[in-house]
Amino acid sequence: MSNRIFIYLTIIATLVLNSCAIKTDLTQARMYEQQGDYEKARAYYRTHMERRLRDKKRPAEENPYYYLITIGDLYRKEKQYERALGSYDEARANQVPAEPLIFRYRDIASDMQQEGKYDEAIDLLTIYHDLDPLLFDVDIDRVHKAMLAAEDRNKSIAK
Repeated sequence: MSNRIFIYLTIIATLVLNSCAIKTDLTQARMYEQQGDYEKARAYYRTHMERRLRDKKRPAEENPYYYLITIGDLYRKEKQYERALGSYDEARANQVPAEPLIFRYRDIASDMQQEGKYDEAIDLLTIYHDLDPLLFDVDIDRVHKAMLAAEDRNKSIAK
């Protein structure tokens, strides 16, 4: 009898220890993100997304492609704007609504403006203009004004 109890306790202890040791892809992704290892974080987010897509028991309303937004955000933190935009576009192509993406497109344009990449910012805002014409018109105007102000500063410095 005591042998059987020992075996059961060993099995239970092993299961508990293993479950504590196992970190889900999502947990790993968040851990690497907090550590600033964005490449590994993106890989784990993508793996998690792919597992969720394959999960036959996943609720119909769940769209794992939302993780592409987070992946894009990590690219943006590294100023890899083309890759961020690609991730956001992939999300849109997979039924992620435009609303959470509009602000990200605008944020990248703002980053570009801060870096003095005015033409790139305007081009970006023009590409995504149809998502929210009013907001994007305001941003295009803001970038134009910043570009003109920078040109005026450069002219006065050159004198």
